[in-house]
Amino acid sequence: MDMEAEIEGLLRDSFGAPNITNCTGSPGDGLGARLSTERMVAVVFLVALTLLTTLVNVGVITAICTTRKLHLPANYLICSLAVTDFLVAVLVMPLSILYIARGTWSLGWVVCEAWLSLDMTCCTCSILHLCVIALDRYWAITNAIEYARKRTARRAAVMVAAVWALSVFISVPPLFWRWRRGPVPTATPTPAASSSTTTSATPSTPPSGPSTSP
Repeated sequence: MDMEAEIEGLLRDSFGAPNITNCTGSPGDGLGARLSTERMVAVVFLVALTLLTTLVNVGVITAICTTRKLHLPANYLICSLAVTDFLVAVLVMPLSILYIARGTWSLGWVVCEAWLSLDMTCCTCSILHLCVIALDRYWAITNAIEYARKRTARRAAVMVAAVWALSVFISVPPLFWRWRRGPVPTATPTPAASSSTTTSATPSTPPSGPSTSP
């Protein structure tokens, strides 16, 4: 139970998603039915979005890899971005849908850590790809003649490698910090609980020392 509570807290801190497993109420409760319906609608929408994201990015990757006219340095950045979004759709979104559908995490601490790390890495990489593509377009417009000579496949490969390395550098350290901290130990009873337990286990005795009453 302590491990599950720690994982739930980690997921809530990372995504801001509340645990609504205890919000369904009684069978006749309208609030519980509404929450269940909204959750199902969200799951169906996310499944459709995941499939669409996968198909679109597979199409982009296939088109760039199989069409020789598209083998340009600028398109290498777009292909790398498509690979990143494909990884998000295949590795991150299905587990996110499962977590939303069930309302709780049931795949263990290791999978949770791996999922969060992949999520941070791929999403950060996707954002950085957009920044690099925008910068590439800016240089191509403002300094077209000189940048055309520098816009080589090797330069594009260096930019892609730098984006992936920076994304991993940003996302991996929190994983090691959490593993070094380790799981939360067994919860100790609160002072109130301890005092009540002690009171019930020992007979009541009058207080020692001089009386303070007048």
